[in-house]
Amino acid sequence: MSGRYLADDVERGIRDRDTPAGAADLETARGLLLQEAEPGAAAGHFASAARMWREIGRPYETARAMERQGCALLSTDPASAVGPLTDAAAAFAELGATADVARCEHVLRELGQARPAPGRRGYGDDLSPRERQVAELLAGGATNQQIAETLFLSPRTVEHHVAKVLKKLGTTRKRVASVYAGESENP
Repeated sequence: MSGRYLADDVERGIRDRDTPAGAADLETARGLLLQEAEPGAAAGHFASAARMWREIGRPYETARAMERQGCALLSTDPASAVGPLTDAAAAFAELGATADVARCEHVLRELGQARPAPGRRGYGDDLSPRERQVAELLAGGATNQQIAETLFLSPRTVEHHVAKVLKKLGTTRKRVASVYAGESENP
């Protein structure tokens, strides 16, 4: 019994029934059947499956269908594969599916599309949480040594934080209490 026959049989079985997961599985099966001989058509089935899975709230299956769509496009239109693979990697990352993320990122790297690793949040001109702690202690009149002991930091690290606090607040050590009080009232 061929795969096409089985897919047709499943289609007859779900016809006139409200089985959205069955319909999405059928689209996936049709894509799998076509991916070797007709990758463009397979990609269309996978895109349709992804849409169906998304509509019924199945994020893992949605991501898996997007990945399959991207992989199907690799042989016919590699540039078009980037979008679905990037979306799949992001969806897998949101789900914590690290092995799936790694698989998508591997393919993206082969296409010359490196995904940047997420870095720490930048605070720009705002004080970071640690800098706020340092500013509060400075406002209370603490010395660098006292701040270091309170926050369990090295004195050199405290010097760095103090310099950033003073620069961001645009003030001197003597005036930090009044400036920080105004800053913390308007976060």
